[in-house]
Amino acid sequence: PASLFFFFFFKSADQLRKTTLKRKAQGIKRVKSPKAETKTTCRRSMRLQRIDPLGIPLQESGAKVESPVEEEHARLPPGPHPMVATVQEPEADTFLSTWAKISQAEGKKSEKSSCNLESYKARLRGMVLREEHVAKVVASRIYSVAVHPSESRSLVAAGDKWGQIGLWDLDSSLENGAYVFIPHSQAVSCLHFSPVNPAHLLSLSHDGTLRSRDVTRRVFEEIYRNESHSLSSFDFLASDAST
Repeated sequence: PASLFFFFFFKSADQLRKTTLKRKAQGIKRVKSPKAETKTTCRRSMRLQRIDPLGIPLQESGAKVESPVEEEHARLPPGPHPMVATVQEPEADTFLSTWAKISQAEGKKSEKSSCNLESYKARLRGMVLREEHVAKVVASRIYSVAVHPSESRSLVAAGDKWGQIGLWDLDSSLENGAYVFIPHSQAVSCLHFSPVNPAHLLSLSHDGTLRSRDVTRRVFEEIYRNESHSLSSFDFLASDAST
């Protein structure tokens, strides 16, 4: 009986093994079909398609499109302009009077004082930036800076991207010691106080004009004008500012 049991057991196992092997061999060998390539479409922006958000085609590149920014900053008419601050405050007149006063004192100096280089370097190393000496002088990005040569008072001028010139009296006891004027319509690329008479602040702009601010007459004089060129810099070749 035991031998009969093992006979049927091995026979059943052998049939199961053959059936299993037979099942593995059944059917046609499956050939894997190549993966379908998914086409990726590049999305083009409306700007590259030259259409606006409403689907209307834009003008050709050759056509000039007026910029609203340029319209807001139109060129100033030729000739002198009054020196009027953008925000009129009673202290503005006091500020202009102070500028004229320190310029007169500076103009009387004829001899240049000698300076020890090591002493000068030591003073530079001792410079620090204090919170009270940080202020927003103009509305836009600064393109040029000039410092008044006075030894008794610190007066700084800064020109910005849209023709504004801000003047800041660092020694003023007032909370707002900065005053803004607009003698140009584009970036003020260069600023210089006159080496002979610091009451005059000369400003050059990308609008093609060179103006001189006379604080004693409180007017912006137009020295040079060329609207076809975007002027970037100027300097004095002589100590008397004759050239």
